[in-house]
Amino acid sequence: MNNVSVLGRKWQLANKNQSEDIVTTLLHNRGIIDANLVEKYLNPQFNDFHDPFLMEDMAGSIERIHDSIKKGERIIVFGDYDVDGVTGTAIVYLALRELGANVSYRLPSRNEDGYGLNEKLIDEIHDVHAKLLITVDCGISCNSEIDYAQSKGIDVIITDHHTIPEEVPKANFILHPKQDKNYPFDELTGAGVALKLASALLKDKYDEKTYEKKIKKYLDLATLGTIADLGPLQDENRLIVKTGLKQMQMTEWEGLYYLLEICGLDPESEIDASHIGFRIAPRINAAGRLDSPYYALKLFLSGGVKAKKFAEKLEKINKERQRLTEIIINEAEDIVAEQLSKERILIAYHPSWKSGLVGIIAGRLSSNHAMPVIIMEERDNNYIGSARGPEYFDMVEALRHCEDLLENYGGHLQAAGFTLPKKNLDEFIQKIQSYARDEISKKDQIPVLEIDSTLKGNRITRGLIKAISELKPFGQKNPKPVFMLEGVSFKNVKRVGQDKKHALGKIKDGEQEFSFIAFGLADQIQEIDAYKNVNIAFHLGLNTFRGRTSIQLQVIDIQIT
Repeated sequence: MNNVSVLGRKWQLANKNQSEDIVTTLLHNRGIIDANLVEKYLNPQFNDFHDPFLMEDMAGSIERIHDSIKKGERIIVFGDYDVDGVTGTAIVYLALRELGANVSYRLPSRNEDGYGLNEKLIDEIHDVHAKLLITVDCGISCNSEIDYAQSKGIDVIITDHHTIPEEVPKANFILHPKQDKNYPFDELTGAGVALKLASALLKDKYDEKTYEKKIKKYLDLATLGTIADLGPLQDENRLIVKTGLKQMQMTEWEGLYYLLEICGLDPESEIDASHIGFRIAPRINAAGRLDSPYYALKLFLSGGVKAKKFAEKLEKINKERQRLTEIIINEAEDIVAEQLSKERILIAYHPSWKSGLVGIIAGRLSSNHAMPVIIMEERDNNYIGSARGPEYFDMVEALRHCEDLLENYGGHLQAAGFTLPKKNLDEFIQKIQSYARDEISKKDQIPVLEIDSTLKGNRITRGLIKAISELKPFGQKNPKPVFMLEGVSFKNVKRVGQDKKHALGKIKDGEQEFSFIAFGLADQIQEIDAYKNVNIAFHLGLNTFRGRTSIQLQVIDIQIT
């Protein structure tokens, strides 16, 4: 089990105490050990949502909002430009509009404004005589900006979920699950917190049945933000996504319906989390990366012909995003090539790179090399940076170590962003590389592939596949189960795909044979095809071809025994 695989990974069993019942083993691997929690995990219900008023500042926030509505004050909802921020902004705006609020919205331009609030945006909000500002998916790191808004006579409610700084803004109210010790679940995303605010706003306005119907229509929007922002699919996040994916099939938002069509998804067929991660979210994100995030927001707020045109616009922007990404990936790989053997963190920057793409590039390079990566775009007198990395390296902590050189920074464990004055570039690189060398030398950098369960060929049945499907949706903290077969061989292997990098064929396990597909592993399988005894790690599923459905193993790694 400790042999390094053909992809350079160590395999280890997630739980050495394997149950005879495979689903029980999978649940234990995900921390669901109490039998009383199994049904709640597999079949969460709407009434499993926590009371939104358990958030410490929720009652005060709702009172202030209702007072604003009563007085006819102008309310501005200010969100972030990514999927989480855009969908969260849509949820809060639509809920306020439903209550008759005098409400409008603002989103920052990634290139002109950067992340979060700034004084220019606050001046614009003040100029339209707004008296209440509600942030969505941002604000917790905007201390001076919140002070500035309040000096202009604007009250501020922060809704956010990002890393809490040492000094918390003096906003009127803060809704942040990680700051609130009373709230039972601290891993909501920005859209999740927005959903809780909408829930609290509507909770006392309708009877129970109507209230449930009103909130359910927002669940598909919250699902987009939760999956795109890699919210762990546990507790309320799991409930949001499991319910929201079903809601998406009968969505009330015409723009989302048209976007599903453009993504090649039948709204009446099953939509899963991977469809959002790989098809829907990139198109929504593309607007803020290369153009205006308002195209994405207006997609959810429009109907009819307008909604269709916004969906088509996102598709056009995304195609340009894909083209530019491939160009920059190649340029960045060339730049970091010399660092691979010398450094523990890869750093690249270029004057022509767009800040909207640096996060994608950093993520791709981090995945390619299993290392922390920083990619920066030059803008005026600063570098706008995006940092991505493996779980063993805390990106926010690394940036905190260099905070005396940064204008601002923030984010999560594996994904962070910052602004660096150009004059500090050399010192920053030296300091963060030294920090990475010290920190990473203490850790085992060989990536680990966790195996949920070993299997025998006779256990692989359609019944097992159906039972496993009850654990859906798969995603963060509920990964698609990984199984292992030992001592098998490949048979009838052929290369497939446009670049012939994928492989199709048969897996032979004693007298049994199973179809398999292996994405990106054709070279490795060709090299080891002569070996009769290999171990394979795989996902288990079904494949339909020409009307015939059969069991198919998706091979994701191989050990030569």
